[in-house]
Amino acid sequence: AYTNARVLIREQLTEDEIPEAFRNKSGAWQMVASSRAGAGNELGAVNAIKIALEQPDSSIFIVENYLRFALRLATDNPFHVNTRSQPQDRRELIIDAMSKFEDREAALWAEQSPRTKTDVVFHLAYAY
Repeated sequence: AYTNARVLIREQLTEDEIPEAFRNKSGAWQMVASSRAGAGNELGAVNAIKIALEQPDSSIFIVENYLRFALRLATDNPFHVNTRSQPQDRRELIIDAMSKFEDREAALWAEQSPRTKTDVVFHLAYAY
Protein backbone atom coordinates (compact mmCIF):
# COMPACT_ATOMS: atom_id res chain seq x y z
CA ALA A 1 0.00 0.00 0.00
CA TYR A 2 2.84 2.37 0.83
CA THR A 3 4.52 1.85 -2.54
CA ASN A 4 1.25 2.33 -4.41
CA ALA A 5 0.64 5.53 -2.47
CA ARG A 6 4.07 6.81 -3.44
CA VAL A 7 3.37 6.11 -7.11
CA LEU A 8 0.01 7.87 -6.86
CA ILE A 9 1.67 11.03 -5.57
CA ARG A 10 4.16 10.81 -8.46
CA GLU A 11 7.25 9.85 -6.50
CA GLN A 12 9.94 8.10 -8.50
CA LEU A 13 10.97 4.73 -7.15
CA THR A 14 14.54 3.54 -7.63
CA GLU A 15 16.09 0.16 -8.36
CA ASP A 16 17.71 0.26 -4.94
CA GLU A 17 14.28 0.19 -3.31
CA ILE A 18 13.43 -3.20 -4.83
CA PRO A 19 14.04 -5.86 -2.16
CA GLU A 20 16.61 -8.43 -3.23
CA ALA A 21 13.97 -11.19 -3.20
CA PHE A 22 11.94 -9.28 -5.82
CA ARG A 23 14.67 -8.15 -8.22
CA ASN A 24 13.80 -10.95 -10.63
CA LYS A 25 10.07 -10.13 -10.61
CA SER A 26 8.68 -8.18 -13.54
CA GLY A 27 6.04 -6.57 -11.33
CA ALA A 28 8.68 -4.87 -9.20
CA TRP A 29 10.32 -3.37 -12.27
CA GLN A 30 6.94 -2.42 -13.69
CA MET A 31 6.23 -0.51 -10.48
CA VAL A 32 9.52 1.38 -10.88
CA ALA A 33 8.66 2.09 -14.53
CA SER A 34 5.17 3.30 -13.64
CA SER A 35 6.52 5.60 -10.96
CA ARG A 36 8.98 7.11 -13.40
CA ALA A 37 6.31 7.58 -16.05
CA GLY A 38 4.02 9.20 -13.51
CA ALA A 39 6.79 11.63 -12.61
CA GLY A 40 7.35 12.49 -16.29
CA ASN A 41 10.60 10.53 -16.63
CA GLU A 42 9.71 8.74 -19.87
CA LEU A 43 13.23 7.50 -20.61
CA GLY A 44 13.55 6.14 -17.08
CA ALA A 45 10.21 4.36 -17.51
CA VAL A 46 11.37 2.72 -20.74
CA ASN A 47 14.65 1.63 -19.18
CA ALA A 48 12.89 0.06 -16.18
CA ILE A 49 10.23 -1.71 -18.25
CA LYS A 50 12.96 -3.19 -20.46
CA ILE A 51 14.39 -4.82 -17.33
CA ALA A 52 10.89 -6.10 -16.50
CA LEU A 53 10.74 -7.69 -19.97
CA GLU A 54 13.86 -9.72 -19.18
CA GLN A 55 12.39 -11.31 -16.05
CA PRO A 56 11.14 -14.91 -16.19
CA ASP A 57 7.61 -13.96 -15.09
CA SER A 58 7.18 -11.23 -17.72
CA SER A 59 3.74 -11.24 -19.34
CA ILE A 60 1.63 -9.51 -21.95
CA PHE A 61 1.01 -6.70 -19.50
CA ILE A 62 4.73 -5.93 -19.34
CA VAL A 63 4.92 -6.01 -23.14
CA GLU A 64 1.92 -3.68 -23.35
CA ASN A 65 3.56 -1.29 -20.90
CA TYR A 66 6.76 -1.36 -22.94
CA LEU A 67 4.84 -0.32 -26.04
CA ARG A 68 2.95 2.37 -24.13
CA PHE A 69 6.07 3.83 -22.52
CA ALA A 70 7.95 3.69 -25.84
CA LEU A 71 5.15 5.61 -27.55
CA ARG A 72 5.07 8.19 -24.76
CA LEU A 73 8.81 8.71 -25.06
CA ALA A 74 8.67 8.90 -28.86
CA THR A 75 5.93 11.52 -28.76
CA ASP A 76 7.30 13.71 -25.99
CA ASN A 77 8.64 16.28 -28.46
CA PRO A 78 5.81 18.04 -30.36
CA PHE A 79 8.23 19.23 -33.06
CA HIS A 80 9.30 15.69 -33.88
CA VAL A 81 5.69 14.52 -33.91
CA ASN A 82 4.42 17.38 -36.08
CA THR A 83 7.25 17.11 -38.61
CA ARG A 84 7.36 13.29 -38.57
CA SER A 85 11.08 13.53 -37.92
CA GLN A 86 11.69 11.16 -35.04
CA PRO A 87 15.32 10.68 -34.07
CA GLN A 88 16.71 7.30 -35.09
CA ASP A 89 16.88 5.98 -31.52
CA ARG A 90 13.18 6.73 -30.99
CA ARG A 91 12.22 5.00 -34.25
CA GLU A 92 14.26 1.96 -33.23
CA LEU A 93 12.57 1.93 -29.84
CA ILE A 94 9.09 1.90 -31.39
CA ILE A 95 10.10 -0.82 -33.84
CA ASP A 96 11.50 -2.92 -30.99
CA ALA A 97 8.35 -2.46 -28.89
CA MET A 98 6.11 -3.40 -31.82
CA SER A 99 8.27 -6.44 -32.60
CA LYS A 100 7.25 -7.96 -29.27
CA PHE A 101 3.82 -8.55 -30.85
CA GLU A 102 5.06 -10.31 -34.01
CA ASP A 103 4.07 -13.73 -32.66
CA ARG A 104 0.47 -12.67 -32.15
CA GLU A 105 -0.76 -16.04 -30.93
CA ALA A 106 1.79 -16.08 -28.11
CA ALA A 107 1.79 -12.34 -27.43
CA LEU A 108 -1.96 -11.96 -27.22
CA TRP A 109 -2.60 -15.02 -25.08
CA ALA A 110 -4.49 -17.25 -27.47
CA GLU A 111 -5.09 -19.70 -24.62
CA GLN A 112 -7.05 -17.11 -22.62
CA SER A 113 -10.72 -16.34 -22.97
CA PRO A 114 -11.91 -14.21 -25.90
CA ARG A 115 -12.99 -11.58 -23.37
CA THR A 116 -9.45 -11.30 -21.97
CA LYS A 117 -8.00 -11.12 -25.46
CA THR A 118 -10.49 -8.39 -26.39
CA ASP A 119 -9.62 -6.41 -23.27
CA VAL A 120 -5.89 -6.66 -23.94
CA VAL A 121 -6.26 -5.59 -27.57
CA PHE A 122 -8.49 -2.69 -26.52
CA HIS A 123 -5.87 -1.48 -24.05
CA LEU A 124 -3.15 -1.77 -26.68
CA ALA A 125 -5.22 0.28 -29.11
CA TYR A 126 -5.98 2.82 -26.41
CA ALA A 127 -2.29 3.11 -25.55
CA TYR A 128 -1.43 3.63 -29.19
